[in-house]
Amino acid sequence: MVMAFPVAKGIGSHGQWKKWAWTLRLELLTILLSFGTSALGIAYGTLSASWDPEKEGSLLGVDEARTNWPELWKEEIDKDNK
Repeated sequence: MVMAFPVAKGIGSHGQWKKWAWTLRLELLTILLSFGTSALGIAYGTLSASWDPEKEGSLLGVDEARTNWPELWKEEIDKDNK
């Protein structure tokens, strides 16, 4: 959040200064894609890691993600089943 306001202010002034609406949209799209991709990467990294220290994980972590996803939502699933 600390960097969001100066970046947004800089993008806004650039769009007004150059009078190019398409560059503003392109810059915002680039920022949204960058931050969105990093957020998905962090979430997938957490889910695809092997939570069992004795077990070695796979290359992409797909098997671990399939195992960890239900474990992550176990309390919600148990609450819905009651």
